[in-house]
Amino acid sequence: MKSEIIIKKLTYPDLIAIFKIEKTLYNFFWSKENFLYEIYNPHSYSYTISKNNHIFGYIISHIIFEKMFILP
Repeated sequence: MKSEIIIKKLTYPDLIAIFKIEKTLYNFFWSKENFLYEIYNPHSYSYTISKNNHIFGYIISHIIFEKMFILP
């Protein structure tokens, strides 16, 4: 059986995995509060990417005036 890559909306339970990725990749990383804000921000389009129930990526973006901005 093939493992599928799953893209889903970022949720509160995802924060632990996302924060671990963030701290590993960046010297100046977002706080957990920054991610929590994006979960509830109506202008944020935030998703996780996982395989075999393991989150290995994420994207945080905003759509403003018909343009998408991917946040660093």
